Amino acid sequence: MRWIARLIIFASALALGTTVWYVLAQNRTSAARDTNMNVKGEGQPATEEIKSVSQAATSAEDEAQAVASSVKWATLTSLGGYANAKQVALHSHGEADSPVVATIYAEENDAVEILDSTRDFLLVKFPADGGIGDGTREHDYKGWVKWGVVMPYMTAIVLDAETGETVGRVPLAEDMSSVTYSPDGKRALFHYGRRYGDFERPAVAYEVDTQRYTLMRTLEATGRANSRTNIGELFYGPSDGHLYAPVWDFDKWPPPRAPLSVLDFVRVGEGGSAGERVGAVEAGSRNFAVSPDGLTGFVVRKKYDQTGAAVFDAVEVDVIDLKTLSVRHSFALDGIDSYGSDALAISRDGTKLFLKNSGNTGDIVVIDARTGRRVRDIPFRYPQDHWAGFSQNSLVGDSLLVTVWQPKDEHSGVPYGVWLEEGKQTVAGRKIAFALEANGRRYAVNASGTHLFKLDKNNRIHTKIKIARPDIRFQKTIDDHLTVQGFAASPDGKHLIVFVGTVHGC
Repeated sequence: MRWIARLIIFASALALGTTVWYVLAQNRTSAARDTNMNVKGEGQPATEEIKSVSQAATSAEDEAQAVASSVKWATLTSLGGYANAKQVALHSHGEADSPVVATIYAEENDAVEILDSTRDFLLVKFPADGGIGDGTREHDYKGWVKWGVVMPYMTAIVLDAETGETVGRVPLAEDMSSVTYSPDGKRALFHYGRRYGDFERPAVAYEVDTQRYTLMRTLEATGRANSRTNIGELFYGPSDGHLYAPVWDFDKWPPPRAPLSVLDFVRVGEGGSAGERVGAVEAGSRNFAVSPDGLTGFVVRKKYDQTGAAVFDAVEVDVIDLKTLSVRHSFALDGIDSYGSDALAISRDGTKLFLKNSGNTGDIVVIDARTGRRVRDIPFRYPQDHWAGFSQNSLVGDSLLVTVWQPKDEHSGVPYGVWLEEGKQTVAGRKIAFALEANGRRYAVNASGTHLFKLDKNNRIHTKIKIARPDIRFQKTIDDHLTVQGFAASPDGKHLIVFVGTVHGC
């Protein structure tokens, strides 16, 4: 079933393996040199040894260039969507009073290309190979439609945190429900987060300007010869404001035992220029997480012994300074077995880690990221046929809101929230599915994304605001399992972002 598959992907895409950090790209070059030199016999000519070293250096250089070139900015590419009305009026411009240039009669969920957007309108193209009756149209139809007449697979609804007014709407690709802001706050990047972009789709992120939240450009993973490239959790450099991309080579994973795959860090080039590989990780999984303040990175990985065998109930953590891309320190955690992007939350200042202990009972383990000390365990119990997870935004005051998905029928799941505090577990009720803290204030949304809630210091609802949802045109829209799949806030706390998409059946 599709909803189960998607939840499994969400829960496991950050599956943890062993990771060994090489901070600078030249480390790998040095290792290549050492390897080639060590396998030589004592009596072999020095010229052959020098030639071998030179070839290794050239190979490493070529690989570095290939990696850096595999991630690049591109002009805005179209997004997928579908018709949400049987009769669609196409306008000449993105304005309510602009003339209608064509009227399309669409089938249910008729495929549509989304070319551009504003807060209230979408520029779309209905292809000639769609339509009702014989399934074809005489030609492509292009024009502007009111938001809601056509639906993207995922929408980021940007709200004013004080009033709940809709500031912007951003169409996104399916399952794209993470956002990262530049240090100056002028740009925002919508991406897949720790779940990683689908290597079969070239578009892995979309950048917007935060004045109007309109699409500016696309980040693409072009891949390399005989290789499939994937993108990890993207981040803007805290020192230089450039975009950095963890690039992961799918063909080099999984290793049989010890880590062999490569996770490279690429500083994405501007103005069409090539990027630069500035760091590399030897990893057994696609695993990299960034603290909400954008200053610290974390790798939580499976612990292996000297023979390359996995150690039961043990993980290791590398703490990375993102200003220098150097490892501050590492520590091991025994009695913990933690997996998945839904199994790790980081405090805003990067000093504490919240890990869901998969190897125990599902309890939440709180770790001091500076010392590696296990601070406390938070008990957590939920039905076995349910699925539970949380994100970085789930920390609200001293509480952690865990979202639990319960099966509704064979096609869908329905989320609800559970508040976890020290020694206390409280169901938040069906009204609250996601929550966060922004600029000292607490907010929540319901599962269908129709209401924003302001919470008091005890996480009780004190203000309820209706979210403008022109995409909910019919009851059928809700029946098609339109759900919130993420909740985020801008660094200054002025904007809240509700990610809404559909969960399709088998």
